[in-house]
Amino acid sequence: MTAALDLTADPVDLTRALVDIASPSREEAEIAGAVHTALASVVAGFTGPAAGRTELVRDGHRVLARTSRGLPTRVVLAGHLDTVPVADNVPCRLTGEGADQVLHGCGTVDMKSGDAVFLHLFATLADSAELAHDLTLVLYDCEEIEATANGLGFLERTHRDWLTGDVAILGEPTGGLIEAGCQGTLRIRVHARGTRAHSARSWLGDNAVHRLAPVLAALE
Repeated sequence: MTAALDLTADPVDLTRALVDIASPSREEAEIAGAVHTALASVVAGFTGPAAGRTELVRDGHRVLARTSRGLPTRVVLAGHLDTVPVADNVPCRLTGEGADQVLHGCGTVDMKSGDAVFLHLFATLADSAELAHDLTLVLYDCEEIEATANGLGFLERTHRDWLTGDVAILGEPTGGLIEAGCQGTLRIRVHARGTRAHSARSWLGDNAVHRLAPVLAALE
């Protein structure tokens, strides 16, 4: 049985709790359930400006929460719940002492630490009188695998309005810096056809690998 998550706890402790719920891509049911339950408990306890003005949705392995307090702007906090495959690194462990401690475990950096910060911010700020922006929290699945399975793409089709905001912040690892986004990837399939020949009479053929030289040069 999964231990209850305390979203108001120190984000480092919350990170540890999230890491200890293994969630490789396509296996996010347990962590999505734990996050949804914890958010439901937090929202039920709102007695201030967000009381009755906060929505919570569980859509498959995706969890969404947002305030509708009528504030002039909206900040979207988005992160993925899945990780790469576990490799004997769950549960997590600590090394070092004091300020030099390091947390090791699957997803500690990418990106359960970011999820922990976002969950903590939503739990502690959504109902605060000091909140200046409405908040949307988007936690989704299957980010680490093929794009066709990506939960954010799924939400774009099923809950598109939840992705609307004045600024969106994704808690991917950047070493504490703000980045405009990753460089992305490009996949190209190139076919080269030649004419086979005996190695003793190679000039009678046309080497397909050699035809790829201009392609490799262009990539370089």
